[in-house]
Amino acid sequence: MSARDRAAQFAPFSALTGYSDIVDETGRLTSRKMCLDEYQIELINRELQYAADFMDERPVATATYFIPDNKKSGGEYRTLKDRIERIDSYEKNIIFSSGDTVSFENIVALYVERSYDK
Repeated sequence: MSARDRAAQFAPFSALTGYSDIVDETGRLTSRKMCLDEYQIELINRELQYAADFMDERPVATATYFIPDNKKSGGEYRTLKDRIERIDSYEKNIIFSSGDTVSFENIVALYVERSYDK
């Protein structure tokens, strides 16, 4: 038997195809979606109203929002600071200049910059 053939006998093999992917997925952490109280919801609604009132200025907003995970329960939180392109009241979304769309129901914090912040 050639040295190459002999070495092939002892080479590692993947008896459990996909096992490392499962281990990686299991180890990936997700967060639970926060439940907002009435006060927090009111603050977000005020910021949305302020943004709607000044849409002609395309205000800059900082939104922290929840993104549900497609593979397991929970998800992750992201924060985005960008100009608001438009507010879609029918679909209940904020569309930012970058093209990111954030659903009202997933927003956990929102701040719209005022002219005096600049």
